[in-house]
Amino acid sequence: MTRCAGLAGHLGALLDLPSYGVAKTPYVGEFTPPGAERGATSELIDDGEVVGAVVRTQHGVKPVFVSAGHRIGLDDCISLTVRLSGRCRIPEPTRQADIVSRRMLRERR
Repeated sequence: MTRCAGLAGHLGALLDLPSYGVAKTPYVGEFTPPGAERGATSELIDDGEVVGAVVRTQHGVKPVFVSAGHRIGLDDCISLTVRLSGRCRIPEPTRQADIVSRRMLRERR
């Protein structure tokens, strides 16, 4: 596991389960915006290395940033991201996890 891995990658490695990350904004790298259609992609490049993909999950909306985490390749991460993004920009499992975690944080205050 690299130092640049996010929570999903670290948890996947700890549990030895396939995992990958999806972010609303890029943490590193440069990219060319993908086409406007659903499923369009472009490479996310940092220091000359492909570190992820920029993925358009809905026609004409902002793309998301996908990176392979543990035991899964980038192409499969891209495919899953598009398939799991129903009406929303963010894949549904990620969206639900975000909703639950924010609710828990509010309740702890």
